Amino acid sequence: MRFRPGAAVLAASVLAAALTGCSLFAEQQTQQPYDPSDGISITVGDVRLLNALVFTDDGQDGNFTASAVNGGSADVDLVLQYVSGGDKIEVQLPIPAGEILRVGSGESGQLFLPEIASAPGSLLKIYFQYGDRPGTQAEIPVLDAELEEYKGLLPTPTPTPTPRPTQTLIPGETLAPTDPATSETPAP
Repeated sequence: MRFRPGAAVLAASVLAAALTGCSLFAEQQTQQPYDPSDGISITVGDVRLLNALVFTDDGQDGNFTASAVNGGSADVDLVLQYVSGGDKIEVQLPIPAGEILRVGSGESGQLFLPEIASAPGSLLKIYFQYGDRPGTQAEIPVLDAELEEYKGLLPTPTPTPTPRPTQTLIPGETLAPTDPATSETPAP
């Protein structure tokens, strides 16, 4: 048996060319848009929401977080609508024209979503729409704050004020000033 180096080199070249051709015509994944973090991206008209997530600890109430970019020339009141217990719940998000807004954290504070009825690890269907623009529905990941980078993103409902006792004025009597720290009237 004789070894033919020219034939082996030719066969290897033909095989390499055939395998290279497979990737030549294949669609490149680097050209496909994707969301590199835990959240998703949504586009409605001139508004783009990046890395949209909902945080909850008990699955009852949520905090919607995202970066909102309004590329238009007009302010937008984006409406987030979801269903809870058969009822539609709407939350408005004002986004100034030409600005990037951090929603749900930082200086803007949280975007509280009451009664989401979605446990951590699930997806919450939210419909996004503003003005007369066609809206879009997206399934937003619902997370808890177990990871260090998500600390402080759980929802905190707006506290309801505690009523202060009122004083009744009896004719001929003057009111003593109240101490706001204790809401009690000092003894005369």
